[in-house]
Amino acid sequence: GNQEVRTAKIVADELRSLGFEVQTGVAKTGVVALLRGGKPGPVVALRSDMDGLPVIEEGDLPFKSKATGEWNGMKVGIMHACGHDNHLAILLGTAHVLAGMKAQLAGTVKLLGSPLRFTAAPVRHERHPPLLGEHTDEVLREAGLGADDIAALRAGGAI
Repeated sequence: GNQEVRTAKIVADELRSLGFEVQTGVAKTGVVALLRGGKPGPVVALRSDMDGLPVIEEGDLPFKSKATGEWNGMKVGIMHACGHDNHLAILLGTAHVLAGMKAQLAGTVKLLGSPLRFTAAPVRHERHPPLLGEHTDEVLREAGLGADDIAALRAGGAI
């Protein structure tokens, strides 16, 4: 976590191209994007983890991650594992749909690209303990959520 500089840039550039107001560097490599709808309404936040994990991607597929990074002083393979690639693709797909209906949108949407969801040690497969990222609360606060909102999200199992 906190090394997803390339991913954060790709996400921020894509969201800017769709007309979102984008803030980068949140909790080091997080991204917060805002889309104000054409009509008044509530604020809704959608979050995706976007960190690469210290996982060596096994298999021989053309899109296999060949990226490497450093974890605890060791050179390791890194990839968007455990669904992080899917989560981020879903968030960006949702951004495309919402941007296309901005004029009809009642309210504001905040998209949160959250770094450091996992803090597991390097492994050679995709089974890691689902630890909550240490910066999740910071990202949510930067997105404008208060302590009561964050507590409600935790109570509901959303984070």
